[in-house]
Amino acid sequence: MISVLRIIATVLHMHLRAKFPNFDTQSPLQKIILIEAIALADFLSQNTEYDSEICATFIDLITFNPKLRYIEIWDTPLIKAGKGLLFLSPALISNGNPVRAAENFISEWNAPLFDKRGKVLEQDLFEYLLNIPKLKVQQNVKFISNESQEIECDLVIWWEKTLILIEVKCRKSIYYPYDAFQAKQQIQKAIDQLVTRKAAILNNWATFSNAACDLLLPEEVANDIKLIAVTNNPHFTGWHVNDVIVTDIFCLKRYFSKNEIEAFVEGEAIATVGHIRSSEKPTVKDLVSYLKNPPQVQVVRNGLKIDPLLIPVVKETDPTIYSFHMSYSPESYDLGVTRKKLTSASDKKVRRNDPCPCGSGLKYKKCCASKK
Repeated sequence: MISVLRIIATVLHMHLRAKFPNFDTQSPLQKIILIEAIALADFLSQNTEYDSEICATFIDLITFNPKLRYIEIWDTPLIKAGKGLLFLSPALISNGNPVRAAENFISEWNAPLFDKRGKVLEQDLFEYLLNIPKLKVQQNVKFISNESQEIECDLVIWWEKTLILIEVKCRKSIYYPYDAFQAKQQIQKAIDQLVTRKAAILNNWATFSNAACDLLLPEEVANDIKLIAVTNNPHFTGWHVNDVIVTDIFCLKRYFSKNEIEAFVEGEAIATVGHIRSSEKPTVKDLVSYLKNPPQVQVVRNGLKIDPLLIPVVKETDPTIYSFHMSYSPESYDLGVTRKKLTSASDKKVRRNDPCPCGSGLKYKKCCASKK
């Protein structure tokens, strides 16, 4: 048991040093506390208004249980260490995330709540797109196909004689590879749904057009249909699979806002690092090109650095396992930016009736201009 605890402590120490380079080696976060469950319950009872039995139940709820599929060790930081014994690592608590824990508890005990979050995300995007000029948008378009199947599209856009189908998926935040694996499955599901809906629309154009009456679609079948899967998570932004483009809601909204991508220092724009659109006005062709490779996302990805950390093993015969620590270092790459000249007051063109740049409080024409 002691050797296993030492390995766990070493792993936690490595991750803390990777996450916090200036980590204090004498910090209490390095300690592992071993305590009897009964003693902990009594301690809580003495310092709260609850009796020992209720406190023992609470302790059981925050004790890690590997049988719970979605609850992680960061959410339940007490770990069983033998009969009636628990050990607590402050480092586990410090590495936890309350948002992450809330999502995990929802997944474990009330997963349908994520469907409601998806509806909120869909409604938010719908209301945003309604305000974009020249876009016709309709939400929840339903129709019955020739095969008697009900087909439902989250969002449908008619723009520049192009039909755009959007499927919205709301997923948990991604912290670990397993999260990415689960999210990828959901995104693949969205991709398959979009491909199926496109085929159904092409084979049932008249029926679909009647259902999408707000769009005022032509009688002829649309020659150009774009498929976009939108999520709340940027990890898969830029994917392009089976003619489906995957993006996140923030990236999609960004296309229709300010064109310049600027770098800021202390709140002041110091450089233009790129442009969102190739032209000043949004177009379907330009949107598709942008979503496949968003320039502002690429700038960030270029600054990411991944360092492998070798995880200690209990036995020499155990397999070698690496953990990957990711950091962001914008100084590590060349932005290729167009630098803006940071002008001082004296560099600016001063008009005669402007305040004098010398700070006298007089108008320029009655101060320094008369001295020239």
